[in-house]
Amino acid sequence: MKTFYQGLLLALQIALLFLVNLIGVYIEQKTHIPVPGNVIGMMLLFLLLEKGILPVAFVKKGADFLLKHLTFLFIPVVVGFMPWGKLFLNQGIPIMTAILVSVFVALAVTGMIVEHFAKTNRKKENDAYN
Repeated sequence: MKTFYQGLLLALQIALLFLVNLIGVYIEQKTHIPVPGNVIGMMLLFLLLEKGILPVAFVKKGADFLLKHLTFLFIPVVVGFMPWGKLFLNQGIPIMTAILVSVFVALAVTGMIVEHFAKTNRKKENDAYN
């Protein structure tokens, strides 16, 4: 019976994450913001977690499960690329260059943002102790 309740909890947490995603998509469709609905949903989830409106415990097991099986979620995308083989043969180098440059830019910007927040957090902690 314990396994049943754990499975039910997992399903409810995944459903909650899906609901937040759907709310983000709904917001995007109604407001026509030039940001994908799933990104809006992720920002909404972040705000709910950050402000304590939604406790982490309410989504942790579901999120951990989805992250653990993330590679399986990409299989349909990879299979969808199969008809584009000739394009990748002819334009593979420019496509890979664009992908690599965008990945490195995203990593660099993310690193700078994290570094900024870490410095700000350390400064706040030091000010609190003084």
